Amino acid sequence: MKEPSFDERQKLEIDFWKNNKQEGAGVISLGGMVNKFSEFEIFFNEISIHENLFTKSHSILEIGGGSLWASCFLKKTFSDKEIYGSDISPEAIASSHTWESVFNVSLDRKLCLDVAKKFEEGLHVDLIFCYASAHHFIDFESTLKNLRLMLNEQGAIIFLHEPLSNRIFYKFAKRRVNQKRPEVYEDLLRPQVLKKAALINELDIDVKIHPSTLNRKGVASVYYYLLSRIRFLNKILPTSVCVVFVLKNNS
Repeated sequence: MKEPSFDERQKLEIDFWKNNKQEGAGVISLGGMVNKFSEFEIFFNEISIHENLFTKSHSILEIGGGSLWASCFLKKTFSDKEIYGSDISPEAIASSHTWESVFNVSLDRKLCLDVAKKFEEGLHVDLIFCYASAHHFIDFESTLKNLRLMLNEQGAIIFLHEPLSNRIFYKFAKRRVNQKRPEVYEDLLRPQVLKKAALINELDIDVKIHPSTLNRKGVASVYYYLLSRIRFLNKILPTSVCVVFVLKNNS
């Protein structure tokens, strides 16, 4: 399969939100809601693991949030904090009102933002996070540059619940995930790419191996159980991780 260009990948993402019957074009179906409900436990667990980052932050920005359900979940959990949600697709953001109604919250701000190409001038936050979407960002050097411009001096960037693969299994793993979900172009994080982008942007990086077994089914549940029990396998096989970035003088 031909590797799509940067612009082609972004178009697939935007078209997905325009045309998807489950949760696109400003509407979320019952099926789309059920699908997201299955993610709540994972997201809550990720917040709990990194509770110190979330509790000490007054202003928090989600990037690549789709319909912003995670931002709404976070606003319900931390009602005293300023929560901003963003995504590349205006159709995705238009669906966020459903989740605001579900959680009985109002997000402090919603932004249509392509973090690979620009940053929001005048916006400065303590924490920037994304959940299971950083592997779509493609250009990590530009993305981290723009995120850093929106980050307060003592702030942090965290990618939660992301797939990661080393060089050995990268092509195989990428082919597999694209067979599972062909509507958009899927990818995996690669340690060497992240570390290079962090170095260029003067950020310290901490890749935290976290092979979660939550919401896994069939063979995947067995696979991630083995990864969680036999830790050295995570250095060889594709796994799931959280990645934290901080400014070098703050680490």
